[in-house]
Amino acid sequence: MKKIFLIIIFLILISGCSKNNIKFKVAYEGKGGFGFDKENSTFCISEHVSSKEQLIELSDKMNNHFFDESSTNYNNEIATHIRTYDDIFFKENSLIICVINAGNGYEYKINNLDIQDNILSVNIKKIEKSGIYTDEGFTYIFVIETNKNNLIDVKNIEVKKIL
Repeated sequence: MKKIFLIIIFLILISGCSKNNIKFKVAYEGKGGFGFDKENSTFCISEHVSSKEQLIELSDKMNNHFFDESSTNYNNEIATHIRTYDDIFFKENSLIICVINAGNGYEYKINNLDIQDNILSVNIKKIEKSGIYTDEGFTYIFVIETNKNNLIDVKNIEVKKIL
């Protein structure tokens, strides 16, 4: 019984050391993207979205037409998922939309989210696959949900791929 008590105390102390890590849920991930930003000439983004209006504005900026019923993109899987976020969701939650360059030789998973000095780090675990695969590039998207209070002081977002 004493051993169990000591183990519990140890686990509590260890979890207390990682107070900069924030809780999150990966709501969508997979091959695909969020559009193309003509202004910055990029497919890859790391954006914090805290309202439905911001989400619509980001969609417009990225020219993805997720909210345009006449678009061929309107009914795709990512667009359908993105439109599920409404004002009720954004009352207490925020999204982080992260699109990275990827390749078939690896699997990608969000390892953790960490905040230090007002910078949110999205730490992506890059796991090398074994076996035979084609070597082609594509974009990979993560839609991450977290409590809005976690991101109050965040000024920038950076993506780190870790092996």
